[in-house]
Amino acid sequence: MYLSHSAEVLSWRDGAYEHIWFKEGVFSKRDTGKWDNPSKSSGTLVKWNPSEEFFNNPEVDLNVIKKLFKVISCLCPGLKIILNNEEYFSKNGLPDLVNEAVKDTEIIKNRLNINFENNKNKDFKNYFFARSCNSSGIVVFA
Repeated sequence: MYLSHSAEVLSWRDGAYEHIWFKEGVFSKRDTGKWDNPSKSSGTLVKWNPSEEFFNNPEVDLNVIKKLFKVISCLCPGLKIILNNEEYFSKNGLPDLVNEAVKDTEIIKNRLNINFENNKNKDFKNYFFARSCNSSGIVVFA
């Protein structure tokens, strides 16, 4: 917040909110209370006005921010980020990021997926894993 003319953060969850303001990098005001918006049960809103003293060009490259938000949403599955009414969300995390990067291109040939439910095939899994550690292949256990 020290790099801004003004900044504002509003955070809400569990039926309560906290709202804080900064002016020229210095804390200026704090408000707390009951959150009465059931359609938005939790979240954080950040508004920031950069200072020309620290930034030669206060313009933000939104494409860089959008790429960053896409990655962050994949690193934190279930987190929803909204920037200018555009939503960034990943249900599955890193697999979503990888799937988007490779799209319809198969990057692993002869992929082997084995499902080990309730420790069935436990001996095979142990043998197979020990043998696969000496190979250059990739094994995915689901």
